[in-house]
Amino acid sequence: MPFHRHQRPGHPLLHPGDQSLPRGFFIILAAIIVCAYRSPLPEKPNFRIQSCAAATENILLAAHALGLGAIWTAVYPDANRMLGFANHFSLPDDVVPFALVTIGYPAVRPRPRPLPRGPYPPEPVIRGHWR
Repeated sequence: MPFHRHQRPGHPLLHPGDQSLPRGFFIILAAIIVCAYRSPLPEKPNFRIQSCAAATENILLAAHALGLGAIWTAVYPDANRMLGFANHFSLPDDVVPFALVTIGYPAVRPRPRPLPRGPYPPEPVIRGHWR
């Protein structure tokens, strides 16, 4: 799990696929709940959310590389979702649920999209200064 300035932001919680998790897009093998620790020192810079987002993206990329499907379901910053996940998974008070990533075999394999050819259009590129 990547983290800023060697401050471990949290731990992933591995949950086996079961009937309590959403289904429909694929057969769920497992779910990973990416969590962060609450910052004990509010005056220090806190990059835990960025670290958790990077970890979640890396999980998605790893699943794709293995031929699996993965879906990132946002938990943070929705207070109701955070409380629901914390209660359902008995998380300690100093742990904040960030995201749920379900991993499994896709029910349908979409055809690969062709990659765009040529240079990117210049419109979205800002050169020098914002206008």
